[in-house]
Amino acid sequence: MSQKTDLLIIGSGPGGYRAAEYAAKNGLQVVIVESAFAGGTCLNCGCIPTKAFCHDAELAELGKAVEFAKVVERKQQIVEQLRSGVETLMKQPGITFVHGHAHFLDAQTVEVVSTVMPAEEEEWGEPETVVQQFTADNIIIASGSRTKILPIPGITGPHCVTSTELLDIQQVPSRLCIIGAGVIGMEFASVFASFGSEVTVVEYLKECLP
Repeated sequence: MSQKTDLLIIGSGPGGYRAAEYAAKNGLQVVIVESAFAGGTCLNCGCIPTKAFCHDAELAELGKAVEFAKVVERKQQIVEQLRSGVETLMKQPGITFVHGHAHFLDAQTVEVVSTVMPAEEEEWGEPETVVQQFTADNIIIASGSRTKILPIPGITGPHCVTSTELLDIQQVPSRLCIIGAGVIGMEFASVFASFGSEVTVVEYLKECLP
């Protein structure tokens, strides 16, 4: 049976959680659905972690000794602290946070498929799939962005990583080739050059930051 709510939001990034907070404060019942981590792309694998890297890269440029494993650890601590703040915000009255993948059944009905892990005391428990339906007169799609995998031969090989995966590597690569000289590519190029990598940037267009 479908559950009725005033507002349903798909995505818990800045657009999603701010809309949820505002709507709840004005008396609406809100359901917000997130398939990954609360806080969205910017907080978890975009602006926030890359700026943490930039800060430590500046220290390396100044000649200070930087242990890269500590850089990654510090980045993760910052992300988790800010994510915790968003999760706390989503617990305020009027907001129901649902973790799962959402898809539309019709213009006003969304089905959410969630995987629920067994409780710690259930040693032999298996993950359970839970399906819920929500109906709302108003639905906001704030699903954010995801990495685009280009159709390049060999791009799925073991030495190829996305920008998201690059944020979690545990040691500085001696050589790094970055495909794309846009904002994200050039920021990573600058950061890893500061950490000691020999960086090559490949760009199809005639200039960087096209």
